[in-house]
Amino acid sequence: MNTYRRILRDAAPPEGGNGGGQPPAGGTPPLNDFVKGLPADLQTEKCLHNMTDAATLAKGYVHAQKMIGAKRVEAPLPTWGDNEWNGFYEAAGRPKTPDAYVPPKIDGLPEIKTDDPRWKKTAEVLHKAGLTQRQAEPILKSYLEGEMEVAKMQQQTAEQKRIEAETALKSEWGDKYDANLDLAKAVVTKFGDESLMTYIQEQGGNDPRLIKSLARIGAAMMEDKSRGGNAGDALQITDATRATQEINRLKTDKDFQSALTNRDHPGHKAAVQQWQNLFKVATPKGEVAPS
Repeated sequence: MNTYRRILRDAAPPEGGNGGGQPPAGGTPPLNDFVKGLPADLQTEKCLHNMTDAATLAKGYVHAQKMIGAKRVEAPLPTWGDNEWNGFYEAAGRPKTPDAYVPPKIDGLPEIKTDDPRWKKTAEVLHKAGLTQRQAEPILKSYLEGEMEVAKMQQQTAEQKRIEAETALKSEWGDKYDANLDLAKAVVTKFGDESLMTYIQEQGGNDPRLIKSLARIGAAMMEDKSRGGNAGDALQITDATRATQEINRLKTDKDFQSALTNRDHPGHKAAVQQWQNLFKVATPKGEVAPS
């Protein structure tokens, strides 16, 4: 009877059971031949169970030796304070001081100077955020390239407004465009303060309403001069503009027009000569004055 039990105990389980080298359900996988050849105390080490030969074991050993000397950075914890975070940033490669950051170079933009107060402020923010040079550079490049695109769009918009203003004024002023524009510029030069200059440079220089107002002021000053005043002397304008303004004034001067158009008038010859001289100066192409 005992022999019968021993035979049953040593026999292989039937097909479909936990025999044939398969591990029992929920049990430990069987050892491979390489691990079976190790001393018994090592066979119980689970870290060796995936080793199939000496080469695999040697590779694992070499990798472990390399990791022993490698510098490892501790993962951040929710309870960290400034000291722990600063230590983490330094271990991760953050520059020791803000002035150690190198500004990026962007084609089409002036080189950023490290002594520029704006860059110093930016570098301080980068350092406080714990960014390495490698992390900071693409962020800065993206921002600066975006700013450059915005500047280009603003320039294009300003140029379009300038063209529109020029077209509108030329249509309204006709051949008086150059002279009126010269008057407007002269008034700005004479009386414009820093705030007006800034406004004109940024946007007002393309505003037809402002340009026409300035031209009217300049024309009034020239009219004052023609009547014996000295306001027009303050304007730095071209001879062509002065001649144009004088022509415009004489067009409404009844006495001059009488002398100009009446051949029997004693002042006719002088009026014609003055009229022709003014047109020669006012029109660079030498247009002939109307008789």
